[in-house]
Amino acid sequence: MKKLLVLLSLISFQTAYSMEWAAADTTILSFSDNSLNKRVTVISTGNKEIDIPITFNLEKLLTELGLGKDETQNILNDIQNDKYRNDTLKVMSPSGQKLQIVGISPHQKFLEKMDDFEEALDEDNWESADNQNNHSPESSPKFFPRSDFGFYIGLNNYKNSSTTAPSQLSKLRPWSSRYLAFSFRKNATLSKSKNLDLAFSYGPEFAIYNLMFENSNGIVNQDGQVTFETLGYETKKSKLTVPYINLPLLLSLGTKKQGFKLSLGGYMGYRIGSHTKTKDTDGNKEKIRDGFNLNRFNYGLTSEIGKKGGLSFFFRYDLKPLFKSNQINAKDLQAYSFGIRL
Repeated sequence: MKKLLVLLSLISFQTAYSMEWAAADTTILSFSDNSLNKRVTVISTGNKEIDIPITFNLEKLLTELGLGKDETQNILNDIQNDKYRNDTLKVMSPSGQKLQIVGISPHQKFLEKMDDFEEALDEDNWESADNQNNHSPESSPKFFPRSDFGFYIGLNNYKNSSTTAPSQLSKLRPWSSRYLAFSFRKNATLSKSKNLDLAFSYGPEFAIYNLMFENSNGIVNQDGQVTFETLGYETKKSKLTVPYINLPLLLSLGTKKQGFKLSLGGYMGYRIGSHTKTKDTDGNKEKIRDGFNLNRFNYGLTSEIGKKGGLSFFFRYDLKPLFKSNQINAKDLQAYSFGIRL
């Protein structure tokens, strides 16, 4: 398509150039003069008829039109030396003919223009020009793909937003409380420029909170209240697992030159289950499925920063408390997660 546009532009240039001189009562003679080894164009205005065979020799043509020998020779010398390669010689003959002599004809100029553009028309050069951002914003490729898949891995914890601290037995192992998520994302480009794209990113994800308790502590649901307490046996593992189906909504900004991307937004979530799992020192395991007075719905804020085609760092903060508002020992615990997105 790019080659076609250039060819059409050059053809338009050729047509306009010829029409400029082709006025009424004008004779245009374009021929190759073997004695000059040049292609010459003579544009003549007037009614004097010209013998066509003479047009194959500029010297005879000028002589027939009445130019003197010295003047004719000067003209021939100038053309031979390419004086009028990019200019036009205007001559008034004794017979009243107005002559315009072009050292290289418009057709030859057109061919030379084609030679000048030959390298530019090469596909590799067009690609190189594109890589140098020599294209309009409309033709610029999008920074964000239409869809992508992401795998989140990080750490979980929670903080207490109230003045009443929960039980000390609720503390988590910071390096064992892991966050995992699988994201199926769509990106709708809102605006696009030479070096900056803005997109609206959305799509479902499956996320899991793994809250690993310290020592041999655990969580128990009794009489509608959640309590954190020491279990009656030594454990290698004691955790609360909470899975969600989330819908993140983000505004994503991408810089094409630096390959930098930033996403800010929020998410809504729906809890699809919860259970505790313990493993004692003898390898015995126990899993208890229960609601544990956890809130069914969740929402919060999220951010991501990274490089295009590489990993990103993320941070999430739940604005909705993890447990219901009527809880005493687990009051106003708000979970947060951070890590990397692959």
